[in-house]
Amino acid sequence: MANDGQFNYHILNAAEGIGDIQRDWMWNLEFPTISEILPMYSTNGLWVRVRSALIPGATIDAIESQFMGSKQFFPGKKAPTAEMSCNFEETDNHYVFSAMNTWLGLIQQLDHTKGNPGVSSMPSKKKLVCAAAYLHLLAYDGQKTRTIMLHNIWPKSIDTPALGYESAGAIKYAVTFQYDNWTVVK
Repeated sequence: MANDGQFNYHILNAAEGIGDIQRDWMWNLEFPTISEILPMYSTNGLWVRVRSALIPGATIDAIESQFMGSKQFFPGKKAPTAEMSCNFEETDNHYVFSAMNTWLGLIQQLDHTKGNPGVSSMPSKKKLVCAAAYLHLLAYDGQKTRTIMLHNIWPKSIDTPALGYESAGAIKYAVTFQYDNWTVVK
């Protein structure tokens, strides 16, 4: 048993050197080049604590072939999942919510002053609205255990967060991202 110098047990002595195991987030979503898309945000990138997320998956398409009257199947191309939904818990500055909404607005970027307000005024260049993102899975001590890179990611939708006086908790909402492919970096 640990003691506090007076031979009395103290819970902080027992926890010495152990990380915070009661943390409610274990993922970070990093957008290192977000300032190229949204210049008004940090050049250091955008780091978001993710309350919950799905690790991207993939399937292999089967190629069917006939041989002497029986079917044979061969592995075909990889078909990665192309969507990921993340649940965010926002702080009182609404920095992440503002960034995601600004990004969505940039993708659509409607010009209502023109004769045809349903046409986007942005040239359809993918590099202007897509970024690379890294989903970092963290251990209890905060160290990265795995990093997944999401290629050409963009926000597809943002759920509306519920607000109310009866809710004393933080603002929580989900963002669904679309991407082309993913790879395990570490």
